[in-house]
This record gives sequence, structure tokens and C-alpha cells, in this order.
Amino acid sequence: RMLATPLWSNEDEGVKNLLKQWSDNFSSTDNWDGYTGFWSIKENTLYLDSIRPDKGQTLYPAKMPEFKKYLRGGRVVASWVTDTLRIVFGTQIYYEHSGFNRYYEHEEFVAVKNGVVGTVQSYDQKCIFEEKTELEMAQLYPPFNKSLEEKLKKQFPDITHQRYLIYRVRYTGADPTSPTGITFTIRNEENMDKNLVTFLKQEIGSFLLEHHVQPLYLIKGKPWYSNSTFPFL
Repeated sequence: RMLATPLWSNEDEGVKNLLKQWSDNFSSTDNWDGYTGFWSIKENTLYLDSIRPDKGQTLYPAKMPEFKKYLRGGRVVASWVTDTLRIVFGTQIYYEHSGFNRYYEHEEFVAVKNGVVGTVQSYDQKCIFEEKTELEMAQLYPPFNKSLEEKLKKQFPDITHQRYLIYRVRYTGADPTSPTGITFTIRNEENMDKNLVTFLKQEIGSFLLEHHVQPLYLIKGKPWYSNSTFPFL
């Protein structure tokens, strides 16, 4: 599966009219373009084999006048394409509904210039730790919050403690099995006692690392994660 739309880079008026016609008649928000293109690579050349509009029958570009100028040996050579194409295989391991912000078990990034395939970068990817469920979170937080509150009363008896909010939680590194570091921001920390900030970051950071509260993925050979916000106390 290709997570790219190389047809949109074609500047021919006839092709642009087709694309507009299909996008104006899309039938699902899963595919705003209103069509699916089918491509192949043979002997380092990128070909457009067929197009399936959301509404209508499958079309074969080799038989369409809009693509006649690209015919070579009875096939449509995608010579208008100069881009890096993302091709994915296997199970989807991360998904967001908008755009192409999703990741798969195996991905290839194919460099194409004027329809000719150049370098190919391949990556095997995986989810190291899944996102915690609401039930798992509900079981983890209360005991930790209670323990932290008791420690705070002993360590900082003169400070009236509030409900601390941490955000921008990010792993700072990972090995093949687990995260190796974490960073986050405490709301209003610039106005807090410095020793208190240091204590909170050590305690909360150790908790987050130990329980892998933040989901972690191995993407393009590197740990990948998103920002999160967690309330404490």
C-alpha cells in the first residue's frame, strides 16, 4: 500500500480535471481524493496501472486520452513523479484519522525522479509498549499519588501542596526493549521551589519509566512517541 498521492503532482489539465471530478464525488472521509490508484515498479520504472474511482468502474490509464503522452510499450510511465514515495506492509501499529499519520510493521521510502526509481530505504517497525487502558491507569495512579503525597508532607512540610499537572511528557531515549530516559514539564514550575521541582521530577519520572505509562514505538529505526498530559495530586 502506498501512503502517497503521486497523481496530484501531475500538472496536465486533463488529469487535474479528472482528479477534481473524483474528489468532488468522494464517498468516504477515509478517502477524500475519491479514487484509489494502483501502481507497480518494474525494472526501476514506476507505472500507473489502473484507477478505481469511489463511484464508477475501474479505469485503465493506458486506454485513456489523458495519459496518452506517458505511454511506453503499452504502459503508462509515471514520468511526472519526482518525489519520495512511502510504501507500507503488514499490520498497522499506530493510527491517527487525519492525513498519513500512521505507521506499519514494514515501510519503504522509495526515491523517484521523473518516474525512475532510485534509492530505497527500508524499516522494520514495532510497538514496544501499547498505550495504557483507562482501567490500567485507574489502578496505577491512586497508589502512586498517595505515596507521593506522604513523601511530600515529610520532605516539604512547610509547602501547601496542590494538584500538580505535568505535560510534554517525552521519552528521551530507548533501547530495543524499554525507554531509558524521560522528560516532562510541571505547570508553573518556574514559580515553584527548586528543590520541590527536582524531587517531583525524580519521583514522577521514575514512576513513568517503571510502568511505561507513555506508549513507545520503534519507527524508522528510532524510538517514537507523542506528547501527553497527566494530572498528579
